[in-house]
Amino acid sequence: HHNILAATLVIGQTYRLDIDNERSMASHRHQWPSLKEAWLMLPENIAHEYKNPEHFRKKLLIEEGFYLQKDMACATKAEAIRWVKELSSRDEYAVYAVNGNVIVERTAKSQAVRSMNNADFQRSKQAILDRAWSLCGISPELARKEAGKAA
Repeated sequence: HHNILAATLVIGQTYRLDIDNERSMASHRHQWPSLKEAWLMLPENIAHEYKNPEHFRKKLLIEEGFYLQKDMACATKAEAIRWVKELSSRDEYAVYAVNGNVIVERTAKSQAVRSMNNADFQRSKQAILDRAWSLCGISPELARKEAGKAA
């Protein structure tokens, strides 16, 4: 690492560094079985909204604000509505809305280690697990307490 730094940095120059703690793979792996368990416990009146645990995870990421948004302008509102039907059939995980003649597409941010830093991952993980348990009628605080006992 020394040679890379020596070739990149200039002596006497000031640099701002951000510390990004390495992600705990135990924490990373904990999310998936917890989400699957919550998905299996969803009340019947909303269970149909989430096809599988991965669909559940991605929809919760979007609902909790961890998404990428793309706005696409169409000539008319009718054209935007037609395009949303086409786009929805291509990506079952994206969320689409029409605002006038503009299509709003939201896709879940990737939680892959290479795509999301540790702090953002922890925030997104906690937000979607809290929301998942809330949808099941279980307080997030109780779910976290039980998860701590199991760990």
